[in-house]
Amino acid sequence: MEANEDIKPIIIKENVSREAYIKYLSIERKLPVNIRLINGKIIAYE
Repeated sequence: MEANEDIKPIIIKENVSREAYIKYLSIERKLPVNIRLINGKIIAYE
């Protein structure tokens, strides 16, 4: 079993535009988790 199988994504917010996501990243530069924008959802990973 791989370690990545235990990691489950957490949806932080839905219906987010790319522009709003980029603006958020420019303000919050040091986050304790990795986040991604996927299909309008901000998803956090450990």
